Amino acid sequence: MFRGDPLFVESKVLHIVGDLAFAGIENWLLNVVRLKTSANSTTDIAVTGAVDPRVRIRFEGFGARILPCPELYAPLRLLRNLRRILLEYGPYDLLHSHLHRGNGHVALLGRLCGVPGIVVHSHQDSSRHDALGNAWDNWKAWTARMLQRAAADAGLACTEAAGDSLFDRRWRRRSNWHVLPCGADFQPFTRPVDRSALRAQFGLHPNAFVVGHVGRCDPVKNHDFLLNLASVYLAANADACFLLAGDGALLPELENRASQIAPRDRIRFLGAREDVPDLLLGVFDAFVFPSLSEGFSIALLEAQVAGLPVVVSDRISKESRILPQVQALSLDLPAEDWCAALDRARGMRLKTDTSIEHLRVAGCCVEDSVRSLEELYRKLLSSSALDREIRTRRPSER
Repeated sequence: MFRGDPLFVESKVLHIVGDLAFAGIENWLLNVVRLKTSANSTTDIAVTGAVDPRVRIRFEGFGARILPCPELYAPLRLLRNLRRILLEYGPYDLLHSHLHRGNGHVALLGRLCGVPGIVVHSHQDSSRHDALGNAWDNWKAWTARMLQRAAADAGLACTEAAGDSLFDRRWRRRSNWHVLPCGADFQPFTRPVDRSALRAQFGLHPNAFVVGHVGRCDPVKNHDFLLNLASVYLAANADACFLLAGDGALLPELENRASQIAPRDRIRFLGAREDVPDLLLGVFDAFVFPSLSEGFSIALLEAQVAGLPVVVSDRISKESRILPQVQALSLDLPAEDWCAALDRARGMRLKTDTSIEHLRVAGCCVEDSVRSLEELYRKLLSSSALDREIRTRRPSER
C-alpha cells in the first residue's frame, strides 16, 4: 500500500495487547498488519488475555504470529512471560504496548531488554473511572505515568482526552507523543448488500425499524441503560426491535434481563459477529451507543461510515462524533428523551458513498492512520544510534 524505506521494510515489531477478539483495537491492529509496507517486515502479537480462534486466523492470514503472554493482572508474571518472548522470538526493533496502565511496566522491561524503539498507546479515556479511585489506584496511575515517560520513546493516544488520562496533561509537549485516531476500513462498506435477504435471515419484517448496537458485554458499554431504553421504546413502537452484537462475560445475564423486558424477537443478542459491515448496511436502521466512556470508537465510526443515524452518550469523545446525523445526549436525561432522539433518527440515513466521502475528507480512513504510524516508526528507527544498530544486525539475527 505504501512505499517504505529499507529501514522500515526490515523492521521487526512486537505489539502487546489484552484480549484478541472482535473489538475496536484488534480490528485496527489487524489493518495495521494487513497494510504493512512489505511482506519482509515481521509483526508479532503478544496477547495477555483470551484469543478468539476466528481472530487468530485473520491475523495469521496476514503473516502475524500470535504469542501467548498471560497474567495481565499479575505484573511480575506478565513481565516474566514477556521477557521470555523478547528473548525467544526477538530481537525486536520496536515494542508497541496497548495495555493502558500496563504500558509502564512493558516499556520499562523493553528498555531493560534493549529494544531500540518503544511506543506506548492509550486507547481509552479513563478519567471518570480514575476520579473514583482510592489512594492505591492513584499511586498505580502515577507510577504508570512515570514509567512511560522515563522508558518510552513515543506515545500515541486515540484522542486528546485519552492521552491526558493515561500520560498527563503535558504529554503533547514531548517529542514523538501525538494523537493518532485509529480510522476505519471503508472497503467492506462499498460492497452491495441485499437488504431484504439479510433481514430475512433474522426473521425481520421488511418495514421493521431496527435499532442496532455493537459492543462487548462490559459495564463500560452501559447495557443496563440500553435495555431500559429498549423497554420504553418498544412499548411505544410496535414496529421496532433491538439487535445487539457483541460477546463478553455479561452476555448471559443481559440475555436473561432482556427476556424479562420483551419477547426474544424484539431484543436479540447476536454475539460476536464477523459481518458487522453487513449488519450496519443492510439490517440496522439506527445505531445507539450509550457508553459510559470511550476512546475513539471504531464501532461508532463504522456506523457513520454506513450512513446510519446515531444516538450516543455525550461522554463519548467529540472526535468520534463526526457526521451531522449523530445526536449526543446526556445519560442523565430520562429514557423518553432518548426515545425522542430515536424517533428523529428515522429517515436520517445518509447514502454510504456520501458518508464515506465526508469521513475520508476528515481523515478517518484506516490508510491515513497506518501511514501516520509508519511515519512514526521510521522516525524512531532513523536516529543515528538505532539506525547503526539495526542496519548492522546480521541477517541470521533477524
